Amino acid sequence: MFLLLSSFFAFFVIRPVLRIAVSLSNEAQELKAINAIYETNIRKIVALQGALESIRPKSYLVEAAIPSGPQLQPFISEIRQAAEATPLTIGSIDVGEVTYHDDSDKNKKRSISRSRSRGHLPKYRAS
Repeated sequence: MFLLLSSFFAFFVIRPVLRIAVSLSNEAQELKAINAIYETNIRKIVALQGALESIRPKSYLVEAAIPSGPQLQPFISEIRQAAEATPLTIGSIDVGEVTYHDDSDKNKKRSISRSRSRGHLPKYRAS
């Protein structure tokens, strides 16, 4: 009778407890691996934040370097001035279609195209 009772106790009480203990141990190992991955990612984020904070004071340089629009007219004027200041002869200037984004009209496209005739550069107009 004692043998039957102890086997019943071992099978129905101790076995589920051992199963739970093993599954909890496996889950703890998985959570430790996930925690290590999270720690690595957090360290990377902190490093990126530090780099961002170090370059943030220089962000005005990006704003100054990138124009708000295409500004082709000043560009063409600079080319014209450079051509007049040197013995360089410009046969033609052809600017293909320019796509730019504006708050008022997001899909507006403009194209500028002109050829130089003898003597001087004609005025360029946006179409």
